[in-house]
Amino acid sequence: MHTRCRHRLSGGWLNTRKQHIWHIEDGWPVDLSEVYDLAQFEAFMKDAGR
Repeated sequence: MHTRCRHRLSGGWLNTRKQHIWHIEDGWPVDLSEVYDLAQFEAFMKDAGR
């Protein structure tokens, strides 16, 4: 899944991909985890803080 997030202070945009991982119990979703490209996010935050 593609996602875009804006850094409020710098106005910069992070264009990245994330993955949803659902935990299902008895046929019902009970937990959702989101997995991001951590290296890409860390590089974005480093640049946004300049």
